[in-house]
Amino acid sequence: MRGRPKKFDPDCALERAMNLFWERGYEGTSLGDLLSAMGISRQSLYDTFGDKRNLYLAALDRYRTQQRNAVVAELFVEEPALPEIRAVFDKVVASACCGSLKPCMLGKSAIEQGPGETDVQAALKDTLHELEARFELAIRNASRKGELREVSAPRAVARHLVNTLQGLSVLARGGASGDELRDVVQVSLSVLR
Repeated sequence: MRGRPKKFDPDCALERAMNLFWERGYEGTSLGDLLSAMGISRQSLYDTFGDKRNLYLAALDRYRTQQRNAVVAELFVEEPALPEIRAVFDKVVASACCGSLKPCMLGKSAIEQGPGETDVQAALKDTLHELEARFELAIRNASRKGELREVSAPRAVARHLVNTLQGLSVLARGGASGDELRDVVQVSLSVLR
């Protein structure tokens, strides 16, 4: 026998929860805040998402997917290379310049949750390793295509690019100008000459 149909859209409710967690963090978001933002009852939350912690992890997963599709999508084309690397950084700087660059939810979560929160650490680690692998692939492709010289340590350079990407949102939140962010990107990408 099937249960009663849901009177809310779980996808929409998860989106609202993700945005609230992103803004306030896990600890700063009460169950009441979530229920109000999501427009659902406590029982609906438990029936659909489990507890607050499971909802948080689902929100982190949603965030990861959205960021991959929006911020670093260029790296996920079939043969990413130097133009795709540059496009990712140009997009991040443009977002910062128009005020729409928000801090990384995963980075905020890692800081808030601390080293003992293995599920959050695992999500962050998976995301950073995936980005690192995509940057490394783009570097190798760019070398193969002759877009840049042979890079002796493409994995290390990829890690450097991931670190720069994460740091740009911190700098932007700290009030760095577009010119300052472009300087950081220019220096960071200079290792690819």
